[in-house]
Amino acid sequence: MATLILTSIGTAIGGPLGGAIGALIGRSVDGAIFAPKGRDGARLSDLRVQTSSYGTPIARVLGQMRVAGSVIWATDFVEHRNRSGGKGRPKVTSYSYSVSMAVALSSRPILSVGRIWAEGNLLRGADGSFKSPVQMRVHLGDADQPADPLIVAAEGAAHAPAYRGLAYIVLEDFDLAPFGNRIPALSFEVVADGAPLTLGDIAGDALDMGVDTGVAGDAALALTGWLHEAPTRGGALDTIDSIQTFYRDGTGAWVSRSNAAPLPIGEAVLGGRRRASLSRAASGQLPQAIEIFCHDPARDFQSQLQSARVAGGSGARQRVNLPAAMDAAAALALGQGLAERAALQRENLVWPMGPAAIILPPGMSVVLVDGRLMCVERRRIDGDGFELELADVPPDFSGDGGALGGARDGGRHLPSPDLLPGQTHGLLFDVPRADAGGLSGGLWLAANGSGPGWRGAALSISPVAGAAMVDAQPVNAGATMGQLVAMESAPQSALFDRAGHIDVALLRADMQLTNADDRALLGGANLCLIDGGELLQFGHAAPLGGGLWRLSHLLRGRLGSEDAMTMTAVGSGFALFDTVGLTHIPDMVGLSALAVGGQLALEGMGDAAPVTVAIDKVGRALRPLSPVHGRCEWQGDGSLTIHWQRRSRAGFGWDQALDVSMDEPALRFVVTMQAGAMARESLVEGAQLSLDAADVALWRAAGAPWRALIRQRGAAGDSLALSLPII
Repeated sequence: MATLILTSIGTAIGGPLGGAIGALIGRSVDGAIFAPKGRDGARLSDLRVQTSSYGTPIARVLGQMRVAGSVIWATDFVEHRNRSGGKGRPKVTSYSYSVSMAVALSSRPILSVGRIWAEGNLLRGADGSFKSPVQMRVHLGDADQPADPLIVAAEGAAHAPAYRGLAYIVLEDFDLAPFGNRIPALSFEVVADGAPLTLGDIAGDALDMGVDTGVAGDAALALTGWLHEAPTRGGALDTIDSIQTFYRDGTGAWVSRSNAAPLPIGEAVLGGRRRASLSRAASGQLPQAIEIFCHDPARDFQSQLQSARVAGGSGARQRVNLPAAMDAAAALALGQGLAERAALQRENLVWPMGPAAIILPPGMSVVLVDGRLMCVERRRIDGDGFELELADVPPDFSGDGGALGGARDGGRHLPSPDLLPGQTHGLLFDVPRADAGGLSGGLWLAANGSGPGWRGAALSISPVAGAAMVDAQPVNAGATMGQLVAMESAPQSALFDRAGHIDVALLRADMQLTNADDRALLGGANLCLIDGGELLQFGHAAPLGGGLWRLSHLLRGRLGSEDAMTMTAVGSGFALFDTVGLTHIPDMVGLSALAVGGQLALEGMGDAAPVTVAIDKVGRALRPLSPVHGRCEWQGDGSLTIHWQRRSRAGFGWDQALDVSMDEPALRFVVTMQAGAMARESLVEGAQLSLDAADVALWRAAGAPWRALIRQRGAAGDSLALSLPII
């Protein structure tokens, strides 16, 4: 009405231009005053919000959906103490917590539980593996399901409900450390039915809440899942009715409009009172678009919004919120089907009828006497009769998009990665102490998993042969580790090896190594541990593909490990030294408590059984470094003086030509002379040993070869030997 009035006024005042402006203003007024309110279904709940309030309705899950659930039972937090440090380091006590709880998932039986998310990140992957320690039991909601044993143990058999008919999950001893020692927001992928859903399935389940009858299904629109969140049957049916109207046919069965056979209507029914009138809505009364807001299974059941334009509509957008899961193409097809229905319903026939209209409920398809196919949109009481509002029948919805939808995706999605932990691998290195480099000596454990989802492992230690395993602080960080597969480098430690290289196969292809310049190398960068005992550094790291790397520009035998260079060979274990990625075993049990024959046991989330690592070397960390620069000084009278140079972990450089600091309480050396079958051991003070001419003659007479093995004696044992030929 406002459109006609303002168009006339505008034309009278401003001519054609004024009329156009008046029409535009009039359509806006009509749309604001006369536009019908859009029908919204049940509001889409936030999947990330978990409830534990009394009286909260528990949804009925159909198909496959992601739900937050309701906490129905929980224990108090259990506190765990972990102590670390000692042996020169401050002892630190850290605390972590775990909890056990039961979460209701569906008020009807389900088939299984798939993935589980915690704070939006995967806690349980598609293969059923957990990313954090927890034990899970699923109760499917059967009518005869027993009570959960944990709830029985905590509450007693007389006070432990079985929750029959309710599907729920029990998480036992759920480690809360990865979540800041608080219960995270959880959501669960629930599978309640094996086949795709139809609107008929959903309506039938809603009617089963209060009416024992069947519903003929609407197979055109296939849904992945649905949540009946409304606590009443009427609320659930209102949501479904926003998509497809269901009504009772002549037999009393509930059928959908798309499955109903058209009912022929003759003059006897349609006539009798007065002729039909045509009702046409203004463009402002039609929504400019229909928006479908639902869940997208391809996006971990996160929300999606698909929009379809309504031909001729200029009013406010109409959003249909559905507690449903469907792919993007099906959601778009649904929106376009509703948009076409809205456009077709712009013109309606309003037909006064007699009592015979009782057989024509809303939703029924009818064929008029002129052959026109229409459906009953509304039926109102008009005095002693009825007034029917008839609209043209829209096309059926197409679940795969069809001619209406076409190709459509749900937008860009960055899902939580479902990474498998793989099997745990461990390598144990006996590392010499290097005070000047800040490297604590002793046994260092490198551990990681063969899968990128490895997030740590429980650690237990048997320090000596035959001793019981004792739990230690878990290994949480992963080392960059692998194995030597090729060795083309000379065993010399005095200079850079610029020509040789070492090939290393890392445990996983996602592990990385980086380059370092000479200044960084001399500052300690790219220090590596080799299973035979050598420490080396590399300046260049070239990826060869598949986790294989070529290391070159090498510094061998670092920090006093040159005596172990000859033991570095193909097959030796390898780890990049990083105090964050490696675990220092003496910090846990004390170096003096460890002995050859003990073992470590690691158990990660992907391990079927603990992985053991033998303690086959202990003590090198505290022994002094072997002497160097041995030389023989012959005198004119035939006597011999043997000289050597001690080393110290208190300093590996020769700054200002000064002697390095002492790292042992006394300067003592054990010199073993060997010639033929003759051997003699001497304990000397200082860094030289003198033999007179008579001793020299005696050793020469014993036969060749003649050599001296020189070891420094320290508080924790002797160093490795410097072998000096006597020539």
